[in-house]
Amino acid sequence: MSKKILAVLLSFVLLFGFVSMTYAKKEAKKEIVKESTKEESKPVVKKVVEPKSPLKEKTAIGVDVFGQTASMRIWASNKMGIVFSAGLGFSSNPTTFNFNLGAGLVFPMTETERLNVYIVPGLNIGFLKNSITVGTVTSEVSIFALTAGAGIELEGFIVPEVLSIGSSVGVFIGIQSSEGNTSFIFDAARGIAIKPLIVRFYF
Repeated sequence: MSKKILAVLLSFVLLFGFVSMTYAKKEAKKEIVKESTKEESKPVVKKVVEPKSPLKEKTAIGVDVFGQTASMRIWASNKMGIVFSAGLGFSSNPTTFNFNLGAGLVFPMTETERLNVYIVPGLNIGFLKNSITVGTVTSEVSIFALTAGAGIELEGFIVPEVLSIGSSVGVFIGIQSSEGNTSFIFDAARGIAIKPLIVRFYF
């Protein structure tokens, strides 16, 4: 008798377990259907990338007529460009050798067909070496400078989107080292972007 009662109880336990598992599976399927329905009902948001203007699809090569510096400008987007510059110069009486490397960003403020205005922050590394000979004595002075600054640049187009002339003014700060002496630099008349007369060609 006891064996029969035990068998009945085990049957009820197994039946209860089977029903519970079946119910749990149904609920899980309902949740999956609900989640998939929610996902399908979500609006699809597409990110629209603004195409570059014709000018900013081009690369610009610039030459500073007075500063013996060449530069290259490329545009990452309509709102930001990147500029690299390099300069090398020699002169005599006194004998002078100098070079500089720079990099900066370009942010448009105002843009028209004939005139653009930019803010140009950046960094510059420069080296200058002077050799002065007095009689039979020659003395040399070497100067190394690291500066950071920002300028406002005006660019006027002679031929729209092809040829321009620009100039800029700004401020920069930095450090200067000469013969073991280090000093602080501050100049409110020039800046990293300062090129008194830049002729720039777009291609």
